[in-house]
Amino acid sequence: MLFRSLMITDGQSFWFIKNGKRMKCYSKRAFDSWSLPAILVEPQFIKSIKFTGTLGFRDGSLIKDIVSGKIYLISNGKSRLVSEPDILNMVGRDRIVEVSPQEISIHPEGEVLSG
Repeated sequence: MLFRSLMITDGQSFWFIKNGKRMKCYSKRAFDSWSLPAILVEPQFIKSIKFTGTLGFRDGSLIKDIVSGKIYLISNGKSRLVSEPDILNMVGRDRIVEVSPQEISIHPEGEVLSG
């Protein structure tokens, strides 16, 4: 392959390709957190690349559980509950993305972030 890593889409799903392997983005919101353009490809092309798992939100993403209202920071691939409002001021309260509980559960739970 010409690229070491890139995002591709078949128009419905989004995939992260790295080192000749693919990971499916769990949701469009997870894909958007990576802030990368996606190249449109034919579905047959995607099937020819080895599948290795699911990709969640990019580290540094602030996500809010739409059901519970809890806010998490994704750090080292883990969801870390934000327990102090001052933390939101430090990392950018305006970047919070509302997500489903299922989208949060794809990340292992990390330590609670407190003051």
